[in-house]
Parts: sequence; structure tokens; C-alpha cells
Amino acid sequence: MPARIACALLPVCLLIAPGCSHDTPITVSAAASLTDVIGEAARVYGDSTGIDVVTRFGASGVLARAIEEGTSADVFISADAGWVEELGKRGLLDLATARILAWNRLVFVTPAVDSAEAIATPPALVNLKAIAIGDPKTVPAGHYAEQALTKLSLWPLLETKLVKATDVRAVLSLVETEQVEGGVVYATDALTSSKVRVAFTFPEGSHDPVAYPGAVLSGSRHPKPALSFLEFLSSPKGRAIFASFGFQAS
Repeated sequence: MPARIACALLPVCLLIAPGCSHDTPITVSAAASLTDVIGEAARVYGDSTGIDVVTRFGASGVLARAIEEGTSADVFISADAGWVEELGKRGLLDLATARILAWNRLVFVTPAVDSAEAIATPPALVNLKAIAIGDPKTVPAGHYAEQALTKLSLWPLLETKLVKATDVRAVLSLVETEQVEGGVVYATDALTSSKVRVAFTFPEGSHDPVAYPGAVLSGSRHPKPALSFLEFLSSPKGRAIFASFGFQAS
């Protein structure tokens, strides 16, 4: 995983969890694939504590780059341990607070409409003309996709057919709107859409495990509530929320 990424910071989604207003809200920068589950966890946590949680979603690499450049946040949750390790080495995360929150699986999805060309195994991908993946330089799902396709000796055959998107939810959208014939996303992303179907799950061992580590930023202005939110995500209630969205709770 490169320490520096040559891309402009893209707009990210801002959500404010409902609940009581609080003088010191915490800001959570999290992987795009966590949009729904962290949004719900923020709501539940805010309702029970009175602490508002502002959530910022995007590609893990883009969010990490923003933190390097001084963007204010309290918690970082990545879809790839490499970005947490990189920020930790730079002294930007308190690695004593780091923990794995959940796990996921990498799948290939196609539009839900009937297709004349059935895709049931990775080798069948060579029959497609356009496949969406996240940009491997900044999007963990794209990085895992590159690992898997390389391991399966398919990357050289597919590289010219790849449409690289800004994050995993953008990949999902490209498949939903049939701008591509299929794409690589997480199993939990596929669950959010009735417009795609899972063609196959990439074999175990073809890519690094899809882990979601989180940690408090060293420069957090609200370290206690930030750590409290991480602890909530690690608690039985937090794990149940992850499981309800299809994640494998840590």
C-alpha cells in the first residue's frame, strides 16, 4: 500500500446521527462500505449517550490522505489494515486504541436482470467487456480485487477491461445502472441493492482478509468520547449491529 497517493480529495458523504445535541460531537471517518452500518451505530450510540456522531464516508485511502493533510477527525475506520498501520507509523493514530471491528467477503456482482452470459466462476470474467473495481491505489476493495485477479492469473487478461471507480459504492452504482457488465464489491454492499446479484464469491486465500480496523486519531480533540464510540462498536450491541448488516463481527 503506497504511503502517498496521487489523487485529489473527493467529496465525501456527511451524515449527522439524530439524537440529543451535544457540545462536543465526534467525527468518524470511515470506509464507504460502512456507510449503512456506521450510520446506524452512530444513531444508536447518540440516542443512548447524547453524544452526536458526525460521519464522513469515502475510499479508505482518500480519507487517510485527508488525515495526513490535516483534516480534523476523531476516529478512523478503514477497510484495509494497511492504511491504519501507515497512519500509525506517522504518529497520526493512537495505535493503543486500534482494534478489528468486523470482517467482510469479496464478491463479484452483475445486474439483476437476466443475462445471456452466465458468470459463475472467476475464469468466466474473460467473456465480459467492462468490469468495475475500486481504484486499487486508494480503494481497499479494488486492492483486494487486484490481489485476487492476480492470484487467479486473470489480471493480465482483464486489465484493459477494468473501469476504476472512486469507492466501492461507486462500483455498485455502475453495476446497478448497467454501465458495466459486473463489478467487484463486498458481500455487504451486494445486500443493500435489489438491482444486482452475486455471481460468485472470490476464493478464500486469493486476497488478504477483508478486515475493518478502527483507531482514535492522535490529534483528536475529543479522545474520551472517541474511544467510547470505538468501545461501543466492539461491544455485544455494536457487534450485533454489524451482524445485522451482514458483516462478520469481530
